Amino acid sequence: MSLKSPYHPSNYPDNLITTWSITSAPNTTIRAHFLTFSTEAPNDVLSIFEGHTTTADARVLAHSGGVVPEDVEADGNGMTMQFVTNEKVTLGGFDVLLMEIGGGEDPCSPNPCYNDGACSVAGSGYSCMCVVGYYGPRCKTGSGYTCVCANGYWRALIVDHATQTDKMRNSNSASVFTQGKGESLTYWLEGHDPSYKIDQIKPPKQNL
Repeated sequence: MSLKSPYHPSNYPDNLITTWSITSAPNTTIRAHFLTFSTEAPNDVLSIFEGHTTTADARVLAHSGGVVPEDVEADGNGMTMQFVTNEKVTLGGFDVLLMEIGGGEDPCSPNPCYNDGACSVAGSGYSCMCVVGYYGPRCKTGSGYTCVCANGYWRALIVDHATQTDKMRNSNSASVFTQGKGESLTYWLEGHDPSYKIDQIKPPKQNL
């Protein structure tokens, strides 16, 4: 499905407030892939929101200018787009291709996983295996930082979080430690023997 600014490729009108509400099939998501983009910066702005709302906490994109933005994808099967302009300058606007992700015979095509995550079919849906440095159901979240350890210590991927962990990894390969400030950190050790008791390894604080 293609969605364009009013009168595209001709100039859009002044003093415009246009809102589109898009819904895909259940258990799918919506990806916006921009083909063209040209608006007056910073006054004429296209915003994209997750779900059917225009509240600030649901906004995943607010963009203006002449640079074509990266793909934007909402978590869930609802997306709202809102284009607001003023009275000064009008340009050609935008043309965006909206794709349903996760539906059809192959839920992994196109790949719903972010940051080079590997998609595999799971029942009628999919699951993502994240590369080191990312976690979450679709590998969207950077997981903190990596350690450069002295000789004799394991290299660890560290996730700084309160409740969310990397669920794509074996639960036996993680240990949680409390640092001086009380934050909860998870250490994912790379290249270890899975039979080894990871919770016996306590990397010294000075190596963090």
